[in-house]
Amino acid sequence: MMDPTWLKALHVAAVLVFAGGLLAQSLAVAAASQGGVSPGLLARLRLWDLRVTVPALLAVWALGIAAALGSGWFGAGWLSAKLLPVVALTGLHGVQAGALRRVALGACEPHRSLAWAPVAVVLSFAAIALLAVAKPF
Repeated sequence: MMDPTWLKALHVAAVLVFAGGLLAQSLAVAAASQGGVSPGLLARLRLWDLRVTVPALLAVWALGIAAALGSGWFGAGWLSAKLLPVVALTGLHGVQAGALRRVALGACEPHRSLAWAPVAVVLSFAAIALLAVAKPF
């Protein structure tokens, strides 16, 4: 079994990489919903997503589950509350990846409701950090 400190450190590192990729993706989707994203940027962002953001997302889940199991956190209220925005962000990543793929293929523009995504990403990660550090309940 891995040292719990290293496990948490790797989890946080993976979260930072995923957060950066998801925020970049959110900003690109928001810009695309306004009609202002170059095809070259979309291609690079989609490649970054596949090579960096998706593996970071998988690492976040694997390392987070391992840390929770190793520390006996399953059943804790703060972890249950934290998992709600985590699942939502995971789903948002999939929705945005599909939207960017369709835009890159010229199929359609993203729905305008995705323009709020960058704000939702920032607020969700802030809530997750507060819950994980303070463990209020």
